[in-house]
Amino acid sequence: MNKADITLDQVIDLHQAAKRLKTSGQYIRNLLVAGQLKTVNVGKVRLILTSSVDEFQQTHQPMPDGHCTPNQAAEHIGVTTQTILNWIRTGYLPAKQLQAGERNRWAIDMNDLSGKRKHKPFQKREEQQEPEQVQQEPEQLTLFDADTTDTIKVEFIER
Repeated sequence: MNKADITLDQVIDLHQAAKRLKTSGQYIRNLLVAGQLKTVNVGKVRLILTSSVDEFQQTHQPMPDGHCTPNQAAEHIGVTTQTILNWIRTGYLPAKQLQAGERNRWAIDMNDLSGKRKHKPFQKREEQQEPEQVQQEPEQLTLFDADTTDTIKVEFIER
């Protein structure tokens, strides 16, 4: 196919290819570097041939419906991608590896994520709020003069 023969409906950008293959943009970049997807340069823009994406889709297993990538799972429950990969490795989070031999190509069932921890984003020390201080009644001390019956009350005030 000659560059002059290519029309705009025969090419897509990286994000469209990722959406079409139900994967991340980084995975598409890896496929481009490996030469598994055919591209054409239009000026300074690199576009992917839709026929190349279709061929790849037929020969490779797509992400099953109701499943997500480790990156998507990490974002969903508020942990790092490395935590998700560690959970998969230890068996804490069940996942299915797609296309044996491909690195980090895991399919995680979204239902398996329920019950996994969600936490607040990390706050830097200077952003953390100080606990409210409880107002306490000032301590009082009563003094007695042995020679008289007078009493003196003294209040301690913190400064």
